[in-house]
Amino acid sequence: MEALLCSTILSLVATVPVPDFFISQTVDIIEKNHIYSEYGDLRFVQVIFWQWDDEKNRFQVVDWKQFKSEMKIEYYVGGKVSMTFSEDGCFRKIYARTYYETHYQWDPEMEERKILPLENRKKLKPIFRKFN
Repeated sequence: MEALLCSTILSLVATVPVPDFFISQTVDIIEKNHIYSEYGDLRFVQVIFWQWDDEKNRFQVVDWKQFKSEMKIEYYVGGKVSMTFSEDGCFRKIYARTYYETHYQWDPEMEERKILPLENRKKLKPIFRKFN
């Protein structure tokens, strides 16, 4: 019986996809942002990563990702948080001092593009792969 249980567990574990590598990064704010239509229907949920810019004296968007149910938020003693998720075979863990959820009928990430265009953003660390 134990052998059958062990082999079942091993076969289940073997089917779980494992990311090729791990990237860790820190931002100032992680925002889980819900966007609604004018009728109050949820349109989409995104995660926006913000970083303080000393030169501009304001928070600016570093990057954003469409929210997926496998994205997990963890809270730490002292107030720090992290969000973990898999992306293109890479496991990401993003740390922040602040996490909040917002609910708007407008998209703050799109509004931020008027101030800081996509091509000028710092972005999350890129995913580099080693090829043999």
